Amino acid sequence: MDLSDLEPWPVAQLGYPLRAGYSYKTIDQRQFTAMTAGAPVARLASHVQLLDLSFTLQLTEGQENYFRWWLANKLNHGTDYFTLDIKTGGGLNTVAVLFAKNGVGQSTPSGTGMRIACKAIGIGNPAAQMSEQLATDLLTINPRDLQIGLALLRKTLHEDW
Repeated sequence: MDLSDLEPWPVAQLGYPLRAGYSYKTIDQRQFTAMTAGAPVARLASHVQLLDLSFTLQLTEGQENYFRWWLANKLNHGTDYFTLDIKTGGGLNTVAVLFAKNGVGQSTPSGTGMRIACKAIGIGNPAAQMSEQLATDLLTINPRDLQIGLALLRKTLHEDW
C-alpha cells in the first residue's frame, strides 16, 4: 500500500487528533492449533502488523462539521484508508489507517465544542520496520528531542531577517 496514494488526515482544518492522548497496541496475529495432547503450535496469520488505535477528537462545532464532511466525501463514508501520523518510541511515524466498524462515535457536546471517540486500525508498526541499528540508537537518543531540534533549526533557517 503506497501511503502517497492515500488521503491524508486534514491537519490544516482539524489539527492533530492525537495531541492530547491516544493509545495504540499491536494486534496479535498468531493463530494456535488445537492439540489433543501437548502444547499448541503457533503460526502467524500475516506478517503485516496491525495496530488498534483509540483516540478522542476534541473539535469546535465547525471542525466537527468539517470532520463529518471529510469522512463522507474524502473517505467514502469511512470505508477508505487514510494516512495519520502517530507518535511511537521512534518519533512521529506515518501509517495507513482505516476507521474500525462503528469506529467513529457520536458527537457529544463538550465545553464549547464537540467530542468524538474514535477507534481505528493501523497497518504496519513503525517499530517493526526499523533497522536493528536504529532501534539500538534510540536507546540512547530521544527522538522527540531530535524533532524539536529539527523544528527549531527549520524555523531559524526560514525566518525572515
